[in-house]
Amino acid sequence: TTVVANKGEVAPDGENDAQPATKVETVNTGEEISVYTNPDEANGIAPLTNEGSTVNVAKVNGTEYATLAEAIEAAKSGDTVTLLTNIRLTETLTITKDIILDISGRTLTVAASGDGIVVSNAELTLANNGDAGKYIFECSAGNSDGIYLYNTEDGKTSVLNLNSNIEILVTSTVNSAIHAFCEKGNAIVNINAGKITASGSGKQFKAIHIDQNATLNMNGGELDLNIDFDSYSDNNDVVGVLIWGSNGKQENCSVNIKNGTFKVGGRNAFAQVVQVGMSNGYSKNCNVNISGGNVVLNPTENGTGYIYATYKTSYATATISGGNVSGNVTALVIPYITVSEITNDGLTVSGGTFSTAVDEKYLAEDAAVKVNTDGTHTIMTKPVEVWTGYTGTKVASYATIAEAANNLGKNKWIVVAKDYTLTENFTIPEGVFLDIAGGATLTVAEGVTLTVAANAKRLGIRTGAALINHGTILICGTSNANGYVMVQSGSTFDINTLSVPEGYFLSSNGSNYYVTENSKAFFEITYSDGKTKKIGRDDS
Repeated sequence: TTVVANKGEVAPDGENDAQPATKVETVNTGEEISVYTNPDEANGIAPLTNEGSTVNVAKVNGTEYATLAEAIEAAKSGDTVTLLTNIRLTETLTITKDIILDISGRTLTVAASGDGIVVSNAELTLANNGDAGKYIFECSAGNSDGIYLYNTEDGKTSVLNLNSNIEILVTSTVNSAIHAFCEKGNAIVNINAGKITASGSGKQFKAIHIDQNATLNMNGGELDLNIDFDSYSDNNDVVGVLIWGSNGKQENCSVNIKNGTFKVGGRNAFAQVVQVGMSNGYSKNCNVNISGGNVVLNPTENGTGYIYATYKTSYATATISGGNVSGNVTALVIPYITVSEITNDGLTVSGGTFSTAVDEKYLAEDAAVKVNTDGTHTIMTKPVEVWTGYTGTKVASYATIAEAANNLGKNKWIVVAKDYTLTENFTIPEGVFLDIAGGATLTVAEGVTLTVAANAKRLGIRTGAALINHGTILICGTSNANGYVMVQSGSTFDINTLSVPEGYFLSSNGSNYYVTENSKAFFEITYSDGKTKKIGRDDS
């Protein structure tokens, strides 16, 4: 029997206008899942064995069973149920224990009037240790989903892991390929590899529906969604991930995209990577975090493309801290209804590379923009900081060393806290420290001069820091009190790339380097190759 908990219809724009996709191919671990609105499109699928035939269809721990239901019933938590042949089921497959379902190169078809697979208070891992094979769903009920992940117990987490070759066959009435919802506890969908592809025309498509108390973790794989429409409309949704509370509540919904590829588009499509709706005017704790991966928006003709679409900006937050965005990007965000108090439409960008400029209102407070030679825009945390002391408090962050120097106020510490390339000549001001923090790299570009003035305090390379010199680093201080270079143990720097003024030579005292006049050399060493080196009285 099918487990249904008043899932309701999907209405991301505040109305019941959701439609399923026409054809979707989804792959995990490099293999495909296909979703069709018309079963006739699936012609050519290998013949299936109906359950109840005399052929054993599955095994658990070496014991074979005549039906998949018997095999699942016999399995203990943690066991693997392996198909022995292609199977066609006519009822919903319900999973209530933690198992691995391995099709082992075969095809599993569920031709149910309701959901294809229901995972209830359990963890299901879909696997395929074979060269071919598919999971296919022919679901016909108006409320049905290909895979429905559900939980009813407090403190319990239901999990769906997609790590295999999956094909999902659905009729035009399904809500989504994957739907995660919990009245109590939590539901988690983990996509670690593979591909989800949708193609067709005239029907909305949302690949993954994240509902109440549910989380999606996209750690790899690919979503390739391409649906065509005759003319443009805001109802032409082609969406990778939909957040929507279909049971009157919309709370505790999270989408975390850490890796993988999203390709979303189609002729006259309203293409969106993530859409956040609002159920009955209610929404709470809905978060979208994009920290990596690649997004390619490909709406054509009159289509539009957005990374993030939200019904009300006050009810959801989204962050982009990494990844790459390219293609036909109309804007990063389209808010259906804006709230004047939310000046950034609920989106904060602190990282990533974009094919178009990013509106300043979306940039994090310490974010900087770098325009690359190919015209793309890279957003990064401002790498240069002003501190109150050696281990002092950060006062502010800046995009360049020069900008930090112009905003020191009474402070004397400029710290390169993240990787940074100096592209313009710079002289350390009087009494000022310029240090490179551990874990950061300062690169002096070719043709650029960094001058450690005689009245500056120092240039410091701290433990774990690196200084790469492709230009000139001119050191002018004559003692380890001012104008010197400090090179701590465990740092990375080639001392031989330091330059000194004419008439001076490089001296050192421990980890500190400065210059001494030639006339004050204590003695001079002449090497066999004719090179000479002057030594100062205080050199160590």
